[in-house]
Amino acid sequence: MQATKTKTKSTNFVETPAENFTEDKKIIAFTENEWAHLQDEVAKQFSEGDLDFGKAVRNARYLADIDEGFAEIESGHWTEHELIEVDENE
Repeated sequence: MQATKTKTKSTNFVETPAENFTEDKKIIAFTENEWAHLQDEVAKQFSEGDLDFGKAVRNARYLADIDEGFAEIESGHWTEHELIEVDENE
């Protein structure tokens, strides 16, 4: 089983024991940005003495998604929406 993002070619791979799968190992693929965030997250958790690899992967991917969103905004790819105020008493 391989987890990949479709927008960016993944170049970094990690093999981990697959606890919930029938095969011996699970291959997890990361984009370059996810990999950088993963390294930072693992170092942070390790220094705190509470390393949870699954949490580190989730956090790294979340932070990479935030970076991607900011990059889209900075490049002008965003849509302006009008807020409609609703009076709850009506």
